[in-house]
Parts: sequence; structure tokens; C-alpha cells
Amino acid sequence: SVQHHGNLLTDQRWDRDRGDSPAEVVLTMTGFGGKAVAVGATAVIGLSSLTPGNAWASDHLNERSIPDLPWSIMAGAVEAIDFLATPVMGVGDVMVDVSEWAPPLAPVGHVVGLVGQALPVTADALRLIDRVAHIEVNLESVSQPGQPASWQLPELPLIEGEVSAVTSGVDLIIDRLIETAECECLPFGLNERLQAGLPQAIDTSNALDTYSPLVPVLNELTGYEGSRTYLMVIGNQAEMRPSGGAPLYSVLITADNGRITLADKGLTSTHFFPPMNRPVTWTSEEDNPYFSDNPRTEPFVNAGRHPDFSISGAELAAAFEAGGHPAIDGVIYIDMTFLEGLMQLTGPLSVEGMGVVDSTNLAIQLLDNAYDETDSKAANAKRQEANDRLVETLLDRLQGGLPALPTLEKLSEATDGRHLQVWFGDSASQSVFDELSWTGRLVVPTDADWLAWYTQSGNPSKTDIQQYRSVMREVVVEGSQARVSTDFVITNANEPNDDPTIDERRGYQATWMRTATVIYLPSGATDVQVLGLENAEVAPLPGVRQSADLMIDASGQRFLRFSGWIPPLDRASIRIAYSLELDDSTSYSVVMEPQAAFTAYEATVGVHGSLGNERRGPLPVEEQTILTFP
Repeated sequence: SVQHHGNLLTDQRWDRDRGDSPAEVVLTMTGFGGKAVAVGATAVIGLSSLTPGNAWASDHLNERSIPDLPWSIMAGAVEAIDFLATPVMGVGDVMVDVSEWAPPLAPVGHVVGLVGQALPVTADALRLIDRVAHIEVNLESVSQPGQPASWQLPELPLIEGEVSAVTSGVDLIIDRLIETAECECLPFGLNERLQAGLPQAIDTSNALDTYSPLVPVLNELTGYEGSRTYLMVIGNQAEMRPSGGAPLYSVLITADNGRITLADKGLTSTHFFPPMNRPVTWTSEEDNPYFSDNPRTEPFVNAGRHPDFSISGAELAAAFEAGGHPAIDGVIYIDMTFLEGLMQLTGPLSVEGMGVVDSTNLAIQLLDNAYDETDSKAANAKRQEANDRLVETLLDRLQGGLPALPTLEKLSEATDGRHLQVWFGDSASQSVFDELSWTGRLVVPTDADWLAWYTQSGNPSKTDIQQYRSVMREVVVEGSQARVSTDFVITNANEPNDDPTIDERRGYQATWMRTATVIYLPSGATDVQVLGLENAEVAPLPGVRQSADLMIDASGQRFLRFSGWIPPLDRASIRIAYSLELDDSTSYSVVMEPQAAFTAYEATVGVHGSLGNERRGPLPVEEQTILTFP
């Protein structure tokens, strides 16, 4: 019956047995009853003559296409068409049966039957797409005057109800929607409208599948099962660490019974670890080769040395607590690339001290222009005030809500490029985010070559905003044997400074780069050789296990490390080679890992020998990328 379709996601149900008139029903659901009924009346006249043999009728109806109305209004219009056309549609099955012994009637029965099935699905699809398009991510502010900013999040049952409604709608309709969109049997341009909305429905289904593991742990994460304290760090990609930008701005967040509070925020160096990044001593449970001792004694900003954030997150949490701050249940890393994506959704922001900030100039403002002034106490205070105002303005804008599906898409883009990474102290939460690939875990492939390399700034400067990296890999395959040679190039695009009073190697006006480079090797690599170095030298870490001149990570992964000064408008290059036994002599694959730099490195891979001669690239490695030859 009509009450079972067109209303999967609404409580405004109607039943023709109640005696409602079509005009009343459509008016209730769309507010545009007159137009919808007029469309429905036209449909009844036209559908009776819509057969494959009546080209004029089909063309004539489609010329009278419905205007580009909102999806919800379209859904109401289609429901009106279906209601008014039911006397015609109801004989569709009978006509199909009759056509078995009366072939001339087969075209009519086929078309009427198709349209009878398609209209209910069309209404369902349009309403589902409209529902998804209007779901927003909202923050309900519960802040009190003079108190830190706070928001109240709903308990899990409320979220589960919304997710369940949309999920059931998608599950019920996605396959039928594809069939209907392909039937080319709907008048008024409805086929085109369905085809336009189909990618959104598919994206919705994929997003629900992707993020469904989060639902069972939301109550725990938001403090309904015990208060939690999180540390959010904003990575500054003008000063890189292997795990991301240096955590130069931090936000302390508490979660208690769904109330999320920004308990404290400010520059890491002067607000949380004054007077200027004072060192702290902490004990780590992780075996981390990037620290020679345990307990460790370092500034907090250096705790993220390991490229695997599941290790660096734990180091950051321990180092933060060692500074006299609360114990941390989780660390959330974001950077300028993530914030740029977020601002594509929020639109421009007017920030005192910065002017108008949007997704096109955010990095310039925070990673470049912010350091035009000298490294003085006054300049640091001015920069901190501007950063605080930006955070507050962005949070105010977020309270207005963001469209859910584009927000989830931005989250996926950010996590793919490791511009959003998380670590949790309890294994249950960590495993959920491992499943989502949010933890920045570094895993060596067992059946492919590997391209995983990372840089770290070695001088207190912000030169990495002008760092550009590229890699050229040449692979010669003969049978099951591959000889892999790779050139790693780091370019310093900073212009030299002609002011003789400025230290070219330290401080905010520095132009030289002191860059350490870490290169990981696939597990099957043998006969590893360093063939050439320019502005770089081998720089093993003290106290790290070594095997055949290779250092060994805590997880058994082998790596090389180099370091050197790169002058402005110059470059450093490293060439290495190794042999690799291929599991399959008919193909060669390489897994390429991203680093959360502001500019992704470019990779070119050429394969020669028994697999032919093919080259791909240069291509930006903005997320984990797999190339397979041939």
C-alpha cells in the first residue's frame, strides 16, 4: 500500500483508507500541494500512452520536465503522481500476464509494470537523499559567561536512532534505486534526477559502513561511562616531525557525561611549557629507537619523533603529563591541511589580527606570515593572541552546524593523508580507531616493495613550509628478482636572506634547513647499499640496534637515517639500492606511505626488464598509494 513507500524516513505517513485527499497529503508533506497535484494529473494522462511504440508521448512528457526543485518537494510530487496513477499502475501485473497470450499488449504491460515499480522507489530515494543532505554535525553550546567553552553531546541512544534510520533507508533502497535509474522509464526528467542523486546515496552508504564502528564506543569516548581528558595538538608543518608537524599549539579537552569542555589552550612553548619549551622527563612504555634513553628528557615538542603515531601519541601523552598537566586518555593530532579542509565547509572567518582567513590563505597566515616578526616575547604574545582568536572564531562557526556527509568526506581525506591522527590509552578505543585507519600506524607490507620516508627539522626554525620532496625509483626485474634503486631529493626553496644581522640557521628568519631523513626498507630487502649523498651524511641514532649497518625499529622494521644542512635554493639527495625477491614473478607492487607535510612529496616509479618497460608519475603521495606493474 501507499503507506509503505515514499516515507521510509518520515513520520508524516498517510493512508488512502483514512480518506485523505491527494491535495491534503501532498500539502502536509511538501507545502506545495497544488503544484504536485497538477503534475500528478498530467502524469495520469501521459502515462496511459507511454509505450515504446509511442515516441511522441515519451518525448512530449520529457520536454515538460519538472523544474530543479528541492529533493523533498520532488519526493512529494512523485508520491502524488503515484497516488493518482494507481488505477493505471494497478493493472500492470495483469497486463504482463495477459501479454503472454496477447503479444501486442506486451509493450504496454512491460512499461506500465516498470513505472508502477519505479515511482515508489523514486519517492523513497528522493526523500532519503533529502534527509541525508540535511543531517548536520551540530555542537550545542552550554558555555557559561566567563567559563571555558563547553558543548553538550547526546547520549548514544539518540545517535543510534538517527544512524539506524538512515542506514535502514540506504540498505532498503540502494539496489532498487540503481535498477530504477537504469530503466529509463520515468517521465518529467526523473531518471536524470535519480542518476544525479545516486552518487550521493552510494557515498552515504559507504560513509555509514566506514564509520559504524564508532557508534558502540561513543558513550565511552564522550564521558558517559567515566570522565576523560584529551590533548589536541595542532601540528605546525613549517617545522616537521616524522609523525607530522611540530605540536606548537595545544588544547586540553575534558569529556564528562557528554559535556565537552575546552579546559585550556595556548602555545605549547610559552603557555604549557614556559619559559620556552622547557624540557621534561617522562617514562614511556614503548620501545622507541628515536630516543636513546628511558626515562626521556626532551622538550614536549620533540616527543613525536616516531613516524608511527600509535607510538608518538603515547609519547606525547606521557610528556604532556610530565609537565605538571593532567593525565591524558587520548591524543588528537590535526594540522593546517585538516583545518583548510574544515574551512572549506565553514567558509571565510574574520579574525582580529589576521583579517579574513579562509581555506586558501590559512597556511600562509599561520605557517608563513606569522613568523615575519622577530622571535621576541612581544611577537610571541601577539601570535598567541591571534591563534586563540582564530580557534574561538572557528568554534563559534562550528556551532552553526556542518553538513554531515561532506564533513565525513573531509575526515576521510584528512585521515588518509595522516592530517588527522588519534591515540587512545585504552586498547578497546585504540582498536576501533585502528580499524578506521585513524591511528597513523606504520605497517610494513609483506607482499610488496615499500616506499616510506620521513623528514624532521633539526634546527629551531620554520623553513619546512618551503620544503619540497621528490623520489625517483627505478626497478629492474629479471624473473623473481628485482634490483631497486631510489633517489630521494629534498629541495630548500627558501630565498637567502641578505640581512647580515640575521642568523641564517636558527630562528624564525632562518633560511637554511637542518634536515634529518629516515628511510624504511621492505622486510625482504637484501644487499642494501648507499650509493650517493649530497648535503647529507649517514647519521645513525645512538644506542639503536644495528644489523649490517641498518638500524632496527622496535617492531623489527629496518631503516636508514641521514642528516645534513641544506642551503637556501639548494637541495639534498640520497641514493640507495637493494635487492628484493618477488613473491610473484609476473608483477611488481610498491606501497607508498604519506607524511603529513603541507606539500605532499612526488613519486615516479619506472619498471624495466622482464615485466616490460613502463614509468608512472610524478604523482603526489597524499595518501597510502599502491602501484602495480604491469
